[in-house]
Amino acid sequence: QTNHTRTSINSRTYILIKDHAALPRYMEDRSELNYQNSGPLLFSAPHGLRVNRYDKIKLAELHVTWLARELTILLPSSSSLTWDDSGYDKDPLQREDPNRLPVKFLEESEWHQHLLRHRRQWGEKHPWLIDIHGMTDNHDGSDVCIGVDPLCKMGPIGGFSYELLESLFRSHLPSEYRIMDVGFHACWKGGRHMTMSQQAIHLGMPAIQIELSLRLRKSLKKDQHLLKNFADAIAEFYLLMNHHFADVYCRDEFVLDQGQWIRLEGMTPSLCI
Repeated sequence: QTNHTRTSINSRTYILIKDHAALPRYMEDRSELNYQNSGPLLFSAPHGLRVNRYDKIKLAELHVTWLARELTILLPSSSSLTWDDSGYDKDPLQREDPNRLPVKFLEESEWHQHLLRHRRQWGEKHPWLIDIHGMTDNHDGSDVCIGVDPLCKMGPIGGFSYELLESLFRSHLPSEYRIMDVGFHACWKGGRHMTMSQQAIHLGMPAIQIELSLRLRKSLKKDQHLLKNFADAIAEFYLLMNHHFADVYCRDEFVLDQGQWIRLEGMTPSLCI
């Protein structure tokens, strides 16, 4: 007896997992990922290890795995999806880049199946994906670039405001860190490949991609106060977006209490936010 069935979504075939606690056996047996599943807000870091892109090795991005996992600790009801630490010594050419995934390989991708698993488990709480990446320090002079194009085209939650997220980062980070004025696409054109954001949105899960300069990632690693401010910016964005999309879904309520984000368990909000 299998723990999954196949179904079609938008003319594509997916594995639907009956038991949310497990992936299909053939994936569990060779899992290369670390999935810390604690809530609907999901942080991913697909470039924490070297991967195969265009049959060439794409280098790993420093501290992105650490940051995704650390944000899961700082923010209640959040989860992280990263490469497992045991994969450092494996051949990177055997790891397909999850952020440039050929559409024909969606079903075989453990990353994509975890997105599907997360979306199905937390669907009533309406999860979000925050996909974390690194970039060089000379990327147009920016320290934070925000990829929003797939989200803006999502449909029922169209009307997302890039300026809102930009202003939140500006208000929570020191002025020495520059936020890119215009969001980049965070998507592959042509329909043959998908970024993590595109994959999540294809499954009905809102997603954005955030790229951070090396100097900002190093500072976040060293400065706990800066890290907390960064986490607060994301948490506040998550709250505001949930309120903005009140007619789309409901989720647990959060409140800010003495500088800490607290989840109010067991409550039924009068407004679905």
